[in-house]
Amino acid sequence: MSKEFDVQVPIHLLFETPTIEAISRYIQQQDHEAAGYLVFNESQTSTVFALPPLPGYGFIYQEAAKTLDSVRLIAFDFIEADHRMTQYVHHIQHLQPEGPLTLMGYSGGCYLAFELVQSLEQAGRTVEKVIMIDSYKKIGESDLEGRSIDDDIAAIVHQSKQSELAQGELVQEALAQKTRAYYETFVKGVNQGKIQADIDFIQSEEQIEIPDWMDHWEEATTGAYRYYQGYGEHADMFKNKECAAQNAQLIQKR
Repeated sequence: MSKEFDVQVPIHLLFETPTIEAISRYIQQQDHEAAGYLVFNESQTSTVFALPPLPGYGFIYQEAAKTLDSVRLIAFDFIEADHRMTQYVHHIQHLQPEGPLTLMGYSGGCYLAFELVQSLEQAGRTVEKVIMIDSYKKIGESDLEGRSIDDDIAAIVHQSKQSELAQGELVQEALAQKTRAYYETFVKGVNQGKIQADIDFIQSEEQIEIPDWMDHWEEATTGAYRYYQGYGEHADMFKNKECAAQNAQLIQKR
């Protein structure tokens, strides 16, 4: 369909409303589902903004959202444009124009979450807390230990293609493009300075040595730091239904 009409339908739209009618509305520009985020539990007033892990799509949080049913969970996709933080701030100002904010990041999304908290604080917003899930502050460029960026991207894309949502040719092209943009940003990115927001850190049950180019979050905030033990190995924390529900319960208590 995308090739026929020369339009690229966002993957999150295919996930959220997988119908010809919804896709047709998008093509006709009768709605604005290209915003790059999913809204779970839309009727709730308490809000958490979530940043995605690689490959960069917010639908990773779908299972957790079922348990986080008292929270309006807004799950962002990775924005490929260089001015992504400006765009994220714009979305948040529109979606929650006032009151203290809560952010969340998982895996590579922790890097984005820290950058976004800094941008929000610079814009005059109060971020009450950011929940960092099983990743650490990037204090240097990633050491790929002899691997190339292309090798890592190929492995990430291959794993992501196992999803039923990623079988179409154009979906796979979009997946590869977003993965490359995200991974190159992450590898080169460095989290500098501190934030005022409290940091809640949730660790997986997988014991992995922290590389030299990462560090713990305690010194990254002038606010409070709290540690919690999460559920499942790193890759299963939100993909496995049981782990996702348990981690969501942990998030909901925070």
